[in-house]
Amino acid sequence: DPEAAKRLPRQMLELQARKAFATQTLADMDTHWTSRRTPYEENVKGFTASLDKMKKELIEARRPRSLVPPPPGPAIMSFVDGTLFNVVCNVIVILNLACIALAQHVTHEESMFLTHALDQVFLLWYVSELLVRAVYH
Repeated sequence: DPEAAKRLPRQMLELQARKAFATQTLADMDTHWTSRRTPYEENVKGFTASLDKMKKELIEARRPRSLVPPPPGPAIMSFVDGTLFNVVCNVIVILNLACIALAQHVTHEESMFLTHALDQVFLLWYVSELLVRAVYH
């Protein structure tokens, strides 16, 4: 059809021009909205960072505070206030009491030497414990 052969190329050019215009309009809108969106994205990032900081502050604020100031001694010696150290000290006291009770029934000279040596070991422990606690506190 000769009429279609004339009309179709013209319509195709017109549609290509409309498509190019629509594509350019979309690109312009993307640029416009992206530039308008950027400040809001930055605000959201700032709000998120502020909220995270406030959450950390809130956790810190809710943590119970000790009314007792920390001991002035070196932090590496904090084991002195620990449960394990206190248990060991109590076990040594019990062992010392047992040795004292058994020493009352010892009559042999070698056994007396052993009880005397154990007394010296216990004395060394007590002095060491006292020294460590004094340095830490």
